[in-house]
Amino acid sequence: MIEAFRVREFFDLLKRLKPILREEEVVGFGAYYFFLLGAFLTILFFDAEIASAAITASLVGDAIAAIIGKLLGGFFISKKLNSKSFEGAIVGGLAATLAVSLFIREPASLFLAFVTFMFAEIMSRGVYDNLTIPLALGLTLTMLKKLIT
Repeated sequence: MIEAFRVREFFDLLKRLKPILREEEVVGFGAYYFFLLGAFLTILFFDAEIASAAITASLVGDAIAAIIGKLLGGFFISKKLNSKSFEGAIVGGLAATLAVSLFIREPASLFLAFVTFMFAEIMSRGVYDNLTIPLALGLTLTMLKKLIT
């Protein structure tokens, strides 16, 4: 409901929030909307252990990737695709891997979590990574679990 008010500019909410919003959030849905959708779908489609790992890794990894990308980012894969740096994706991938290790100890899972996070982070446009990362991690971890059990 708050999102509808923000998009439709009721109560001048957009004017108050504009300084802290990304450009794509001013005209569309905020990152939190896509995170909630991604978390909901991840919980719906994957078992509890994998969903917990994927959502936690998404939260931690994406936040760290954004911070490091802003502070140290210098190499961008494609400015046309998105404004995400390679440095942010690597450090975010490491943080996501640490988060996954809290739930899953399988070395192959940790390696695939790192690769999947980096790929989803770099290839996702704007705030959509909040939807794609937990789903990509959940799918990858589920496929690996099916292969090794």
